[in-house]
This record gives sequence, C-alpha cells and structure tokens, in this order.
Amino acid sequence: MADRQRRAKGEGSIYQLSDGRWRGAVDLGWHGGTRRRKQVTRRTKAEVGREVRRLLAAAEAGQLSPDRSPTVQEWMATYLREVAADRVRPSTLHSYEQFAKLHINPWLGKYRLDDPST
Repeated sequence: MADRQRRAKGEGSIYQLSDGRWRGAVDLGWHGGTRRRKQVTRRTKAEVGREVRRLLAAAEAGQLSPDRSPTVQEWMATYLREVAADRVRPSTLHSYEQFAKLHINPWLGKYRLDDPST
C-alpha cells in the first residue's frame, strides 16, 4: 500500500494534478456564505509543502485576506481613479482610460490578479 498519510486538521491539503504538477490548498474559513481557500501549484511536492507552510503562517498572522483579489479591470479602474487622477494631466488620464477601455479590459479584464494560471 502507498505511504499515504493524512494531514492533521488545519494543515492544508496537498495533492497531485493529472498533468503531474502538485497543488496545495489552505483553508481561510467561511466568508459571506462561501468557503475561501488559497491554492498554490508547483512542479514538486516539496515546493508545494514549503509554500503551504508559508501560507499557513501568513494566515495565522492575519496577512491573508479571505476576499478575492480584484480582476485586472477592477484594479485598472481603481488605479485610474485613485492614483493616476492625482498624478497626470486630465488629457493624459483620458488617454489612459481610453486605452484601458479599448485594449486592456477586453483581453485581460476578466482575469484575477492573483491567478497564476493566466
């Protein structure tokens, strides 16, 4: 029989994907009626184990947010409204907004900033 060991409750999970890579997941609890988990994918089980331990430590220290990270489109709107509006001329800001609307958001806007698979 394989030397499979169960991980203790709260230690996260590690499993192998069908393509041979390894994935680890850390549970961040329930927020707003949905379960939140942080997942990492690496080439080896040892790499995933190190990353899961780091994520568990960050979660215990309160450094991991259970909220989902914003999409590129949401982040771009926030950036233009809160950062660029104070730093560039109005005509430049308008150009940035048009560039984001026409070129960035249609292609990349739906992707989450923390999604490594994109």
